[in-house]
Amino acid sequence: MPDPADTAWQQRPSQFPADTHWPPPIDPGPDLATWALRRAEIDVRWRRLLGPLPDGGDLQTVVLGETQEDGFSRRRIRYRIENPPHEHWVEAYLLIPTGDTPAARPGIVVYHPTCPRDCEEPAGLAGLASRHSGVEFVRQGYVVLCPRNVLWEYAGPYHDFTRSDHGERDLLALMARFRAIHPQGTGMGKMTAAAIAAVDVLAATPGVDPGRLHAFGFSLGAKEALFAAAFDTRLQSSVFVDGGIGLGYSNWRSDW
Repeated sequence: MPDPADTAWQQRPSQFPADTHWPPPIDPGPDLATWALRRAEIDVRWRRLLGPLPDGGDLQTVVLGETQEDGFSRRRIRYRIENPPHEHWVEAYLLIPTGDTPAARPGIVVYHPTCPRDCEEPAGLAGLASRHSGVEFVRQGYVVLCPRNVLWEYAGPYHDFTRSDHGERDLLALMARFRAIHPQGTGMGKMTAAAIAAVDVLAATPGVDPGRLHAFGFSLGAKEALFAAAFDTRLQSSVFVDGGIGLGYSNWRSDW
């Protein structure tokens, strides 16, 4: 693993294959000040593509229930990401280590994949044990937030888009409802705003170090982890696993 303090390994290669179909790597410039300007330009272009991100709500949080597990507590919560008149709430599971508590713990948002039981899977309540990633992180000492993707909040909990005979039509119907409220918006823009709201909630959780925030996502959740990290500089790292985004293809232009 290269030393992060050594910036040489971050430089673009001296030569790039002439026959590649990839776009050229982003040139960060010679220093951080130059990169800050370049990053701002890219940010503006992406926001234009995604449409205006819906304003965040007041993030009022309500605790719906709590259980004590081996080494951690699992708290079911809901929080508001859009205020009236277009009020929108999101449910999530908050996993908190028990035992000796340091002054502040690192926090991580775990975005769920397209699966039948949505955020219950990374929270350890359903699905394959190998996908209980939130439980793995809380056992390592992280405070973990597992939010439900906004598509499920529009469709209702536990709607399985992958197994529905009319899954794509379901998504189109959800986006029609969304665009009636946000006519210039996109599904990915809405998801990005919701992903950032999850970081807000995690950062405001007592016992979380706001300087040590991270993100993790698999499949659909990987898209959220990637876009959240691109737009939210509070995230110190983001792990993107099998997100269906390549240099030559992606489904992020889909209506959802």
